[in-house]
Amino acid sequence: MREITDIKEVQQTALNILVYIDKICSENNIKYSLAGGTLLGAIRHKGFIPWDDDIDIMMHRDEYEKFLKVMDEDAKTNKKFKCLHYSKNCPDYYYRFTKVVDLDTHLEESNIKTPKDSGIFVDVFPLDGIDMKKAKKLISKTVFLGRMVANASMTKAYIKNDKKGKALIKKCFVYPFAKMFGPNFWMKKYEKIAKSYKVSDYDNTICYCGCYREKDIMPKALFDEMIDLDFEGYKFMAVKDYEYYLISLFGDYMTPPPPEKRITHHDFRIYKKKDS
Repeated sequence: MREITDIKEVQQTALNILVYIDKICSENNIKYSLAGGTLLGAIRHKGFIPWDDDIDIMMHRDEYEKFLKVMDEDAKTNKKFKCLHYSKNCPDYYYRFTKVVDLDTHLEESNIKTPKDSGIFVDVFPLDGIDMKKAKKLISKTVFLGRMVANASMTKAYIKNDKKGKALIKKCFVYPFAKMFGPNFWMKKYEKIAKSYKVSDYDNTICYCGCYREKDIMPKALFDEMIDLDFEGYKFMAVKDYEYYLISLFGDYMTPPPPEKRITHHDFRIYKKKDS
C-alpha cells in the first residue's frame, strides 16, 4: 500500500464520495445539507477550506435512516463505496454518526481500533429533535455518553494536552470504567436518548453527536428550503438560510482564522490500497 500524504489527494477522493452520495440521495429523494466546515468552505472558498481534509453533511433522522437502508442495499453490489454505521452490518464500528468510505483506501487511527473497512470518508450526521426545556440536561447526557463510547473504543487513555490531575483521572478512572462496559453498552444508551426525540415532535433540532453542543441547536424549519451551492465545481444541496447556520456555529465565518490555527484536527494515516 502507498501512504497518502497529499491533502489534495485526500480531498479529491472525499469529493468523489460526495458526488456518489449526492447521486444516491437524488435518486431516492433524500434531503441532506452540506454541514460544518464543508458548508463554510462552500460559502467562503467555493470548495474545501484549504487545510480541511474531510467532508460533512447532515440529515434529519428520518432521512438518515432511509439513507442507511438505501446504502446497505447498494453495498450488495457496490465494491467502490461503503456506508459504515452502527449496526449488525458493521460490528466493529462505534461512531455515533455514519461514514461513507472509499474502499480503495485504508485509514488507520492512532488510538482507536480501526473498523475493518475504514478509508477516506464523508461524515453523515443525523439531526434529532430537542426539547428546549431539557436542552442542557440532554446535551450533558449525550456528551457524557459520547465520551464513554470514545474511551471504550480507544486502545489507551487519551490524555494529550491534559493537565496532570485531569490526565490521572482519565487514565485511572474514566478510561477503565468505559472499557469495563464496552462501546456497545454506551452506544445503546446514547441511541436510546437520541432516537427518542423525533424531529416531527419538536420545533428545534440538534446534532447530539456533533462537537458544537448548544450552538448546534437549529430551528427545524431551517431544512424547509434548500438551495444548490457550488463546491469544487459541483453543486450540492444546502439549507437556504446558511447564514443563520454559519453564524450560529462560527460567528464571523467569512474571516479565516490566523495562520497558526489553519490545521487539520484529525489524527490518522491513510493509504491507497492499489494504484491503477
